[in-house]
Amino acid sequence: MRGCHRYKLNLGLLSRTLNEVGNLKHVADVIVVSKSPEVLEQAVRRGFKGCSESADCDLNGAIAIGARAAQDAGATEVMVLPVDLPWLSADRLHRAIVEFRNSCDVMIVTDFAGSGTNLLLWRPVGMAVFQFGEGSAQRHAEAARNLGLRVRVREDVLLSFDLDTPDDLDLWSRGRQAFVSRRSA
Repeated sequence: MRGCHRYKLNLGLLSRTLNEVGNLKHVADVIVVSKSPEVLEQAVRRGFKGCSESADCDLNGAIAIGARAAQDAGATEVMVLPVDLPWLSADRLHRAIVEFRNSCDVMIVTDFAGSGTNLLLWRPVGMAVFQFGEGSAQRHAEAARNLGLRVRVREDVLLSFDLDTPDDLDLWSRGRQAFVSRRSA
């Protein structure tokens, strides 16, 4: 995928993600962490808090910045949500939050391979350990269990689909119904 197309895809995914989490403002505050002034401006324009990260900050460092900002604002729990989940919905996220609050201290929604973390909910915020990257689901679960926290690891037919490869883009381009039908077969 060429740079211009990738940029437009990422902006579209960001906009979709912010639209969906905007429907959850009654449930949680939203903090967007980015190096991009354009992304932060879009977040603030929508009423979210924006946190800038330094140029040399990696993904886990950026997530830690957001978690600290949430904790400083009084949050007792944190949800880490990447923007590469094209079929996320406010309803799906709300159900995950309710399940998390009623059943565990750490919830990990994995990718379909079961190795990546597509959605992470953690409480208390101050104990959160961020280890995104290859094999992150197992590392997050292990870190939480070592802290004595109750952990739930699961898949979700829509939240477990992320855009990581050209094949993922191709599958996404065929539409959600075709994808769900294929997963159910």
